[in-house]
Amino acid sequence: AAPQPEVKAAILSSDLLITCASSLPKEITNLAGTYKSSSNHGAYPLWKHATEKAWLYYSANNESWVVTDDEADFPTGKGWFYSKGSFNGSPHLVETWQLHGSPPVDEKGIRVRLWCPESLSIDARSIGLPGCTGVYSLQDDLVNGQPHYVSDATPPAYLYSSKSGYWVVTDDKKDFGEDNGYVFTAEQHNGRSASQFKKWVKNGEEVLMEVAESKEKPRKAWAKGMTVRVRDNSSEEWKEGAVIDVQDGQPVVQATGYTKGYLWSQVEIVEAGEKDATQEKEKEKEKLAKEKEQEKEKEKEKRNVPEHPDVVRLVSKNEAIISLCGRYRKDGIINGKPMYAHQHAQRWLYATSGSDGSWCITDSRDDFIVDTGFIHSVEPHSNKGPHQVANWYTRQDVSCTDTRIIVYAPPSAITFAGYRDNKYEEFVLRLKGGKLQWCQHLESNNESIDPVEELIYDKGILKDPTGGFRRRVRLDDPPKDLLRNME
Repeated sequence: AAPQPEVKAAILSSDLLITCASSLPKEITNLAGTYKSSSNHGAYPLWKHATEKAWLYYSANNESWVVTDDEADFPTGKGWFYSKGSFNGSPHLVETWQLHGSPPVDEKGIRVRLWCPESLSIDARSIGLPGCTGVYSLQDDLVNGQPHYVSDATPPAYLYSSKSGYWVVTDDKKDFGEDNGYVFTAEQHNGRSASQFKKWVKNGEEVLMEVAESKEKPRKAWAKGMTVRVRDNSSEEWKEGAVIDVQDGQPVVQATGYTKGYLWSQVEIVEAGEKDATQEKEKEKEKLAKEKEQEKEKEKEKRNVPEHPDVVRLVSKNEAIISLCGRYRKDGIINGKPMYAHQHAQRWLYATSGSDGSWCITDSRDDFIVDTGFIHSVEPHSNKGPHQVANWYTRQDVSCTDTRIIVYAPPSAITFAGYRDNKYEEFVLRLKGGKLQWCQHLESNNESIDPVEELIYDKGILKDPTGGFRRRVRLDDPPKDLLRNME
């Protein structure tokens, strides 16, 4: 059995934040968000998504952290993505995550880190550090492998984690690599937010400094000449003005109708030429209306342009073109249409030029120029994707449609492996006419289509008319919504 992960007690009580690149499939990006510490999974830590049905758990079988949306995956170690290789540390220290598949795929767009507030408010005036007082905003990059913050003061101050694990406040970025600064937490943070510490150390002496989570958005740093709006408490009106000086980080504003500058209690930054709050709201309304109109136009365009899948697959029983069979993935644009490259070989599926051009498969990029290849679609590609074309012909027999050629797009087809009649085989599942059907793979590099039979999916078992097809191993896990459709 795998040893228990080395997760410090402070981490066990901390929330985690999972972020996913927007380019990833929806099934993956839906798993992003805040994960809160939950009851353990056996002897191991467990985190549950704050709003969605998803978990981050440790699989002793695989010796890795796993993220899933199904509790039934816990005993098997399955999930949508997991830490690469055997990993026995805290999940926020994982450098590389892998998407589930065969083989697994490294994914740099997934990141797990300790949850941190988006902004913190620090009041350091009582300990003689007025320049470090302000609202600190969380930055995208890390310092010493930990989150860090930048204040809205002028010049800015910084809150970072030292190499030795203490929160530090400084006004010089050079201190990041030297573990220097004005004030340090009295103890190592062990992944806890700086807002959880009241006791800090300044010049070797313990001091109390107020650090709290802030809902206030960090403002721009005050600067002379900045156009602002101030509230006149006597008339309760907003007046336009300009910053004429900055004292202890606060703006001195000379408002319209005043001969001197004052420290106003309510000051808002506005763009030059903006006259009042009403005009600002009207501009915001116009902006939102324009964005909605643009969204409508985009939706119209989407309805007129077909969605081309990221992956298509060619299968055929024609031995003359067996070398062209396999999985093709998007790899650029040719003649205004997607070009697909074979996953393992120098083969390409592309659209020939012209409004009456066809989809074509070749083993030479030179064919792109002369619009030729081994296989062509019978009808023009028009607005159809390669998976939507029903008829194909080969270069050897241009006058005859080859019904043995099939191009389809996952996930309407799913590759998996299992046992049928006590014999291990690979298959392709697909939905056709509302019925679940299978096509057999003779060899991994020699795909062919057998006569179609109807299958029944019942409680994890696939049954065919001859009886006894039991699913044992899946090579490519299908999306769960497709499995539900199969049921």
